[in-house]
Amino acid sequence: MKKLWLSFVVILWAASMIWLIRYEAFPHLFTHRIGGYRNIFASAPVLMDSWMKILFDGRHIGYSHTLVDVDDQGEPQQYVVQNETRMNLNIMGRLQRVTIDVTARLDMTYLLREFTFDMRAEQHAVQLAGRRREDGLFDIEIESPAGMQRTQMEIPDDVVIHSALLEVGLSSMEPGDVMHVRTLDPATLSLMDMEVRALRREEVKGEPALVLASTVQGIEFMSWVDDKGNLLRQETPFGWVLEAAEDTEATAFERDSSGQADMLRRLAIPSATMLRDARSVRRLKVRLDGLKLSPDELVTSRQRVVSSGPEGAVLEISRVPLSDDAVPDPARYLSATPFVQSDHRDILVRAGQITGGLESKQEMARAVCDWVYGYLEKNPSASLPSAIEVLRVGEGDCNEHTYLFVALARAAGIPARIHLGVVYLDGAFYYHAWPSVFVGRWVDMDPTFGQHQADASHIFLGEGESAAQVRLLQVVGQVKADILEAIYE
Repeated sequence: MKKLWLSFVVILWAASMIWLIRYEAFPHLFTHRIGGYRNIFASAPVLMDSWMKILFDGRHIGYSHTLVDVDDQGEPQQYVVQNETRMNLNIMGRLQRVTIDVTARLDMTYLLREFTFDMRAEQHAVQLAGRRREDGLFDIEIESPAGMQRTQMEIPDDVVIHSALLEVGLSSMEPGDVMHVRTLDPATLSLMDMEVRALRREEVKGEPALVLASTVQGIEFMSWVDDKGNLLRQETPFGWVLEAAEDTEATAFERDSSGQADMLRRLAIPSATMLRDARSVRRLKVRLDGLKLSPDELVTSRQRVVSSGPEGAVLEISRVPLSDDAVPDPARYLSATPFVQSDHRDILVRAGQITGGLESKQEMARAVCDWVYGYLEKNPSASLPSAIEVLRVGEGDCNEHTYLFVALARAAGIPARIHLGVVYLDGAFYYHAWPSVFVGRWVDMDPTFGQHQADASHIFLGEGESAAQVRLLQVVGQVKADILEAIYE
């Protein structure tokens, strides 16, 4: 069962790496808030070729390479920012090779015109491509082995796509200065605000550097940049570190996972007390020390906040709903999305086969849960979850189970949503996703475990698809759990 968490952890890694490398070589130059952009490019084009080695708990596990160049062969001429990231991950002793490639093309007025995102791991692959239209909207194509999906998105002119380098102009910041940048996460097609604060000056490996604190969604990263704007080092709260290196050093990372820290255990929330049988827990009271989410964000029909304060919160979770939840907006929880393709023909046909002849929404939801649990092989899946892709591949873990369930439920006319949080397993709380369906009232199910009602060790921390999962990074390495009371079936 430990392998069920691989996909979710890889998504967390991908999100954290996107934040880690999302700084363009010159993102503030895309905004109207900093006037030095045209001055920098008026003197000379910014051309860069930077290599960073990636360390996880001190082990060299991959690299990030960013190239900023001018494409003077095309019409019109464009700036091109490319990043390639390669990593080997140890997931419970199993080596997972992950590659991510991102390209942003800017016109000579430094406006984003096109971008691509490509993520691959074993048999799974997803490619996203965005192209600006005349009306300012972007046409987005999402391609996977399951086929092509299309959507549209508005991307403001001041938005930045990621790269491995910090802004060229950041070296001119002084301690106490603050800058705000809007960023696009191409993996989840979401916009996020980033705040960069200049803290102090200090030396890194004998080089004078400006220390920067960058915050996105409550997650803070520390960076050291020299007077020329080169990133020397960057640290995350999750054990990942980037260090500047020559290309031969950066690419000479370890090709096996032996001796590498296990990512699942590294990201799990330790528990001071144990549960003897988590899947049969009917009611749970737990204290989460270091939890920074507001009490209002933690309340559901089966979870309530007993007390909260600056140090954390005490939660009570029940397998059976404790109260009625709000009636859903049908359009919101029945609609298809680019990754929950409930309107796809294959999903509609399969949903009809599963629920045909059943009358009540509850019976239909249970049938979908049973079918997904039995259909999907319980294997790790290092991929961005997509319902169509999961239906084609027939394997996965918590994300794959949840996305396919939600797509099938919506196709059958059952309002469904994705819950995000943690669940107890083997002495700790691991990051997890599971569906919630409206069958007269909201009921949490878990097709990963084959549960018609999710057990009380499922602790809710948020709702939504991959873009919302990044909020869980706020608790990575910062929260500890203490089980105060457990009542079993």
